[in-house]
Amino acid sequence: MKDKNFVILLSLLVIVAVIFVLGIIFQDQIFKTAISKVTLSDQVDKNNRVVESKTSFLDNIGSIYAEVKVSYGKSDTKVKAEWFLMLNGKEEDIAPSASEQIVTGTRPVLFKITKPATASVWKTGTYKVKIIFNGKENEVKQFSVSASAAATPTVTVTK
Repeated sequence: MKDKNFVILLSLLVIVAVIFVLGIIFQDQIFKTAISKVTLSDQVDKNNRVVESKTSFLDNIGSIYAEVKVSYGKSDTKVKAEWFLMLNGKEEDIAPSASEQIVTGTRPVLFKITKPATASVWKTGTYKVKIIFNGKENEVKQFSVSASAAATPTVTVTK
């Protein structure tokens, strides 16, 4: 009986060891580094996570955020957001010094663009953000900025 239990235990240990070794050998195929989601918003919470997904913004907001969810990032995984305004079918780079971030593990990465300090509002129109993943364009999100409603004067009639 003891010999039978020993054989079963040894067999289980061999199976676990084989699974472990195969996991190490094939981890790049099993846990592939990828961008799993890109979300745009004009608000973030206290943890720097987007509050509500949007693709349309008003011209009087301060910033637009792109939250990029990276899955299984290795120590050299690089993510960058490039922001453009579309003018006459051409891309006008509106953030020429786009920052690149190195990401390890599975986590969201937040990118932000702010309206120019010299402008009181964003230019209305169509914009896009390109997510560059390890040097290659991975995803493009298009969004629009429209004019905010002008304040309506209040009229009070007195008799």
